[in-house]
Amino acid sequence: MNIYKTKLTDLGVDRRVKLDNETKDYIRELYATGNWSYKTLAEEFDVSKSLIRWIIKEEAYADFLIKHKERLKNKFDKDKHNEYMRNYRKQKKELILN
Repeated sequence: MNIYKTKLTDLGVDRRVKLDNETKDYIRELYATGNWSYKTLAEEFDVSKSLIRWIIKEEAYADFLIKHKERLKNKFDKDKHNEYMRNYRKQKKELILN
């Protein structure tokens, strides 16, 4: 069993969170030594390489979250789509009748 992995289900916290802040700091310290790669850290802490990358490159992760929130703002608008489809069908009907 990996001693670094937190049993989040036993703690009763958000199950999506894989590592606590102390472990993330420890990962950054290990990576800074130059003896650890993303792959070896991911295997050691039983997480994905992409999660290790996000932990080490925290600024890149913050930029990703900002862009993600912007995309959510531009989410599908059902009313706008319905209006567009009504106009499209109306124009199509006019073309067929003429």
